[in-house]
Amino acid sequence: MTAYSRSFMSEMLRSAQNDIRWATSCPPYMPGPAMSRQKSQGYANPLSLMAGERTREQFIRMRYRNMLFNFIFRAAYIILISLSLIFMYDFFTQWDFFKTQHITVKGAARLSEAEILEQAQLSSYKKKNINILSVNISKVRKRLLAHTWIAQALVRREFPSKIHIEITEHSALAVVDLGPKFVINADGEIFKKWSVSEDRDILPLITGLAPSDTDDAGRLSGRAFQAVMEILRLGQQPAIIIPNRLIKEIRADREMGITLQVAFGPEFGTGRLLPASYRNTDIRLNEIKMGYSNYPEKYGGLKNVLFYMGEKQQFVNIDSVDLNNLNRIVVEVRGER
Repeated sequence: MTAYSRSFMSEMLRSAQNDIRWATSCPPYMPGPAMSRQKSQGYANPLSLMAGERTREQFIRMRYRNMLFNFIFRAAYIILISLSLIFMYDFFTQWDFFKTQHITVKGAARLSEAEILEQAQLSSYKKKNINILSVNISKVRKRLLAHTWIAQALVRREFPSKIHIEITEHSALAVVDLGPKFVINADGEIFKKWSVSEDRDILPLITGLAPSDTDDAGRLSGRAFQAVMEILRLGQQPAIIIPNRLIKEIRADREMGITLQVAFGPEFGTGRLLPASYRNTDIRLNEIKMGYSNYPEKYGGLKNVLFYMGEKQQFVNIDSVDLNNLNRIVVEVRGER
């Protein structure tokens, strides 16, 4: 063996002895200098590796213990808060101080107060003085809006013991025949199906329209329907010659326009629309052909025709008046008494 080989073997032996002394002298769970030496010298000390593994296992166990503790703490905190809220809810909703003493209802015309409270499911609250905090305001409003005649609803509490309900009812304007009959409101929107037993109002009947005259949202539209709505809005004006209450039927034709079937005569109160000198004139009118557009001017022309004929005769039974051309108004008279 050469001198170089003997020197190398002696160095290896000294290094191994030093590693054993460091490993036995260091604490059992500390890596010690041997760990850093093994990195620089390129080989691993088995004792140092075992100590490092034990330290890593302890760290992992501690981490999981901390996570479990945090989870248990947070769960207990949430449960405590929930129980506190439940206790507070039960306390306030059973406190006599908030018992219902008054329920006010405003805006009702067609519907009675009892019907509104029944629809809102609040009849028992008024009778039994149930706590107002137990009332679900949002659900009460939804129940009210589910009624066919209620367009808008506002529900609110007034502490300590009042509930206020304010509704807006639909204003029925006419009945439209689309196969089934529906009731439309002042905005031209269908809001309920017409019923013989429920709807006793005398309303104009709109005919000539079809389901194809509705848009994608189910609302009536188109030129013919817009003409119908213009006639109905004019009929709501106080000084109009043909108010809506005198219109029996509005026939809509896409080509010819609008034709009115009316109940115009003294028995319907139309005498007050005539000048004082014509009040004794008996004028009856059955049909008015309005066509399209210029309806205010056409109603003005109709008034002039009726005044003129009332001046000439004591009794006039008019079968139809054609107002399509204001420069050439055609009047068909049925005959004299």
